Amino acid sequence: GLVSILEQGLGVARSKKTPEKVFMLLKMLDALRTAGEDMRAILTSMQCAQLEGKLNELVRILKAASRSSFAELGAAIDRDCSRAPSPDGTVHPVSAYIVHYFRRLLKNANAAGVLFSDPSSGLGEEGTLGVAGTGWESTVSSDMLTVPQSEQNQFFREASAMRDADSAMAHAGGCIVELLKGGLEQVARGVKQPAHAQLFLLNNFRYLETSIHSQQLAGALGEKWDAALVPQQVSRFYEAGWGRLRDALEKRGEPKEALRAVNGELEG
Repeated sequence: GLVSILEQGLGVARSKKTPEKVFMLLKMLDALRTAGEDMRAILTSMQCAQLEGKLNELVRILKAASRSSFAELGAAIDRDCSRAPSPDGTVHPVSAYIVHYFRRLLKNANAAGVLFSDPSSGLGEEGTLGVAGTGWESTVSSDMLTVPQSEQNQFFREASAMRDADSAMAHAGGCIVELLKGGLEQVARGVKQPAHAQLFLLNNFRYLETSIHSQQLAGALGEKWDAALVPQQVSRFYEAGWGRLRDALEKRGEPKEALRAVNGELEG
């Protein structure tokens, strides 16, 4: 019956907090939104105030769980950037993950409203449920409903302070891209060959820039994107890969000496 359906919703809220969990929570909220008015009308006519209260509280809990799960993106970037890049410098899995994540997220027209709605309909200022209901909040771990005060979650707190949900989503997306950029630069520092490191960054930055300007993500991730980043990275790659050879070619002296220097650079 209805109680069983509501209990299943609580079960999802209790599950492990991950960024991917947002999609299941949004789907459940969409279903409740579609059927909610009819369900409330039936419960009101049957004078089932307790069940109606459980339904309202479940919506608040699911919204809170959505917000706290989305805020895990920062930690996910930190974690996934620990993976070494491929030897050929192709796009890192974390870059593809973030782009795919936002493409999927923005397919839901209600995502921004759920994640950055008025705290009274989800999380209060201190991360608690805005309205006391039937006591169900005590059955869900507070960790599942709150956003930890960690550096990785700063992007979410900044966005939540904004009044407009769409603007908040764009700000959060831009901050996530900045976190990702920093993570990729950290990965590149672990690459021994300077040219390979710069090629890795160039491929990832180009991929991000192309994705940010795509129709699907237009305006959602590019708030903080620097248009000069890719051209600058091209220059850094050429300098790392060919700078020493260029210097050898420009070296003054006998042709044989210049040729010997070039061969040395190519063999090195």
